[in-house]
Amino acid sequence: MRRLLVIFIFSIGLRSSVLSQTAINYNNYLNNGRLLVINGEYELGILTMDSAIQASPSSLIINKDRGYAEMQLKEYTNAIEDFNKILNKNPNAIDVHLQRGIAYYHISKIDSALYDIKKVLNDNPYHREAKDYMSYVESGKKLIEQQNRTQLKIEQDKIEQLRLEKTKEREKIIKGSKSPLSFWYSVFETW
Repeated sequence: MRRLLVIFIFSIGLRSSVLSQTAINYNNYLNNGRLLVINGEYELGILTMDSAIQASPSSLIINKDRGYAEMQLKEYTNAIEDFNKILNKNPNAIDVHLQRGIAYYHISKIDSALYDIKKVLNDNPYHREAKDYMSYVESGKKLIEQQNRTQLKIEQDKIEQLRLEKTKEREKIIKGSKSPLSFWYSVFETW
């Protein structure tokens, strides 16, 4: 009986050690991935975040950060997949609706973009970036109706360049900060 108790206690200790090591690995991957993204090393940041997801598949915050990095690489379909994972668990994540709406816009899924941007504006009618994108989406919808996809592509490229410039400005501010990206998402919602 005593031997069985010792084995049981040992197995609990071993399991606890494995779980805490997994948490440490997750945090290391998460923090390193974020640092790489802030430094503009998006591909390496995504790979590091992939490791964080493997270490803790149920943690969704990393999907948001990875989606952000994928947006910078214009990997909109991958970003949408990450944002969908979050929205399936938390359909009221307004900042994620905004990012997914922007991604939908850039792959010309205008109705889906419109849905997400409207959701953001219903929550916060003064959200500047959502208002800007609502105007872009409505313009894109008109161009599609007019069968003017060439002009839509020109507009999308111009808007994408503006988005990337804003992103670089934001990353300069974030660089060197110890605050998580999720904090900065909320700061920049009104920027």
